[in-house]
Amino acid sequence: INAEYMGSQRDEEVPNELHECEDQLGATVWNSSLALKEHMETYNDWNGKNVLDIGSGTGILGIAAAKKGAKIIITELPSLLPLLRHNATINGIHPNVAQTLEWGKSYPSLRKLQFDYILACDLIYGNREVWSQLRDTLAMFCTSDKTVVLFAYEERQDEDLNVFLEPMMNEWKVDYVSNKSIEMSKIIICELRRSFKKKKRKREKP
Repeated sequence: INAEYMGSQRDEEVPNELHECEDQLGATVWNSSLALKEHMETYNDWNGKNVLDIGSGTGILGIAAAKKGAKIIITELPSLLPLLRHNATINGIHPNVAQTLEWGKSYPSLRKLQFDYILACDLIYGNREVWSQLRDTLAMFCTSDKTVVLFAYEERQDEDLNVFLEPMMNEWKVDYVSNKSIEMSKIIICELRRSFKKKKRKREKP
């Protein structure tokens, strides 16, 4: 990942245009993306913020944040990068903001950026085998308790969200901030914050 390039494009048209690829799961604008984009409108502090979009798909959320003045990096698997870069370009954003990120791998240069927001939309659908890597990736980029993960999930199997979050409860704070319904879909939106408890120093024996 090239951590030197983060893009923004202040423009209230959010976004101008997006292309999809219907034969790829991650390249469709799902209802959860629309719900989270609508929820993002309730935040008024995007300008100048560092934002990482994980599993960006079409890039709708990261592009929406960039249009509000955020400095973004939108990420996907290599196979979806051409679509992601194309959508950035047609919305007036440099295509280099779209970069490859594979969950569970280490990206030291990117970690140094200290993100204000991490966007994570519908990332736990039909892929339990990589949930552990996703948890590790979220933890890696949450370098401060001020980093907010906006996590959206379309409820398909009732227990999936709880099962994903359960191993995180000891060191993460989870706030359920919104339940939205779009068509027949129920979308749950959470704010996740990682807690950094200071370790108590052992008292030295006299």
